[in-house]
Amino acid sequence: MPRVSETVPRAGRDTRGDPAALERLLDRITADDSLIGETLSTLRDRLPGYELVPDDALAAAVVRNVELSRRWLLEGQDVSSAPIPEAEELVAERRSQGVPVGTVLTGFRLCMSLILARAVHDAPADGLSPAEILEVVARLTALGDAFSTRVLVAHHEADVARAASDVARRSAWVRDVLTTRMDPAALRAGAESHGLPAQVRVRALRARTARPHDDGAHAVAERALDAWGRAHGLRVLTAPRGQDVVGLVTDAAGRSGGCHDATERAVLAGDVAVLALGMPVALDALPDSFLDAGRVIEAAEATGLAGVVDRERLGWRAAVADSPETTELLVARHLAPLREAGDFAVPILEALRAYLDHGLSASAAAAAIPVHENTLRHRLRRYRELTGFDPHAADTIVELRWVLQARPLWDPTTDPRAG
Repeated sequence: MPRVSETVPRAGRDTRGDPAALERLLDRITADDSLIGETLSTLRDRLPGYELVPDDALAAAVVRNVELSRRWLLEGQDVSSAPIPEAEELVAERRSQGVPVGTVLTGFRLCMSLILARAVHDAPADGLSPAEILEVVARLTALGDAFSTRVLVAHHEADVARAASDVARRSAWVRDVLTTRMDPAALRAGAESHGLPAQVRVRALRARTARPHDDGAHAVAERALDAWGRAHGLRVLTAPRGQDVVGLVTDAAGRSGGCHDATERAVLAGDVAVLALGMPVALDALPDSFLDAGRVIEAAEATGLAGVVDRERLGWRAAVADSPETTELLVARHLAPLREAGDFAVPILEALRAYLDHGLSASAAAAAIPVHENTLRHRLRRYRELTGFDPHAADTIVELRWVLQARPLWDPTTDPRAG
């Protein structure tokens, strides 16, 4: 390649050259089959990774690059806006051959450097002036930059499209495995593709988003669930479904998902209000676990539980959602009579809740409200007078705990028929 100083035009010399010279130069390069052999030899010698690309594919790429150079120079395309479909074609081809994008860019640059070297070497013989040679160098260099940028953009777009497709396939499989009895072969294939051992035990999950009406609430909740799983060494696969996020959870060792040492402090970053876990099952029994998770989330919401909840944490509260008739009976027995106290019904309820929440300690309950201990005891006596039930009796305590969990927002000032 000549030095730039040798191609700079001298003062007073006509630098316009022959208008047909550039086309003659490009015709010469296009017809020179030795360029393909030189390019293949250079790429094979200097670029590990291109051994994955067949010779005919590389030869086609050289022809494509020569034609692109010709179009770029003869049509005077604008560097900033001209489409370069060859970039998308190259990315698609090399991705299918397993060639990394960095190697693709280096290979393209090597090929263009050989084309540029031929152009600079042959240009004087074809009648290009020094100024025109500099213009060829500048424009082919700009083409290399524009092409490289477009390759990176196309590669990123392909990554995004592939990720979206992977997410869509995973979500569809997750919803199917939770709600249908899948064919064993399809079940095994899906489990393998998602990194689940064949004999793993799993739990279905249903998560209620903390802000269901916000745009992107499902995506935020899925990220929070993934972070929760990683924090506790669990494998989590999720998918949006209606207002919820559903999925399955397990761990790498094959133990059933969920851990109660993390239950109370797992708030899932405020993005998930309730995470309900079904019973641990084999993979082919996930629909049973999913039904169980549905009952768990209903019971958790009915009794005011938040965070990570399963049957073990629900305990007796699981029966609240399963027995609405019992709840209505207890409302009539323990809550409805308080309406006779008028406005004083609200302080009575406050005292009952505090008394139960503080281990039946009147002093602790009074401090929590806060009122004097004698005031709290007076309110408990008033409850006994209105209902006929002793708030210190074991049966009454169980029934009060039930009804106050089932009706945490019960309003004693509403119409009695609304009880």
